[in-house]
Amino acid sequence: MIQGLLAETGRPAEIRINSSHIRSINPLDPAPSLWLAPGFIDIQVNGYAGYDLNSPDVTADTVAHCVRSLWLAGVTAVCPTVTTQSESSICRSLRAIREACEADPLIARSIVCIHVEGPHISPEDGARGAHPLEHVRPPTLDEYRRWQDAAGGRIGIITLAPEHPGSLEYIRAVVAEGVVVALGHTAASEDQILAAVNAGASLSTCSRKLDNNCVSRSQPRHSPIKVIAINSESLHRGSDPDRRNNGSNSFQMSSTTTYIHTQKSSNSVIIWLVLRLCLAVTSKHPSNTAQDRSSIIIN
Repeated sequence: MIQGLLAETGRPAEIRINSSHIRSINPLDPAPSLWLAPGFIDIQVNGYAGYDLNSPDVTADTVAHCVRSLWLAGVTAVCPTVTTQSESSICRSLRAIREACEADPLIARSIVCIHVEGPHISPEDGARGAHPLEHVRPPTLDEYRRWQDAAGGRIGIITLAPEHPGSLEYIRAVVAEGVVVALGHTAASEDQILAAVNAGASLSTCSRKLDNNCVSRSQPRHSPIKVIAINSESLHRGSDPDRRNNGSNSFQMSSTTTYIHTQKSSNSVIIWLVLRLCLAVTSKHPSNTAQDRSSIIIN
């Protein structure tokens, strides 16, 4: 049994738990001081609390400790994110995430899917961000299939730059398998971005940073991907509420997402929440239902 104020209404309530699921929510008087809310969903986590999911020594324990640390910050559903590296290094991280899921059912329920950000991004300075140039490369379905083999089929989001040769065919193929394609770290033209959206891309990664380190330095301030993301109903905006970039703890996203108020550790971003994307991923990974994720109880 848990007592507190419901975040959606501000009203006091008593929540009764049956095993790992919510059995009932009843009014309560007098009002306690604890606030109760569904767990946050973070779709881009490269690491947290000192646990690096892309380090050379990453293991299943690294992944499990990272996820459990996020629970303490209110994040109950997560997409561990593997970034631009050699193929062998990417597969090492993917295997560690798979092994963590296989070893602990609660970790598996918390991991909605795996997000691979890169290596199919722009090689240009600025657009590439902090990703290592030596590992940037065009997309191939053969590499994608080796990724999925290493991940046990858990890859659900891929961020890429659509200006690479073969990108449109790649987008169509992975979207047909249920993967959400995000556009990010790109120097693409407006025509290239629109073509990628028409091929099935549905998210823009790091859109709050599109005026600085996620687009080419040669592009204008209002870059093509930012303008299209703002005006398109097909391309949803993902954002990173990092005080180092926006100077605030409070973060207001577009109407396709949800308002959140975050607290940060000294070197980690806690929340990157894109509601529509998470619903889309949930529909493609039905074993992780919204009820399952929001009812994880941390003692």
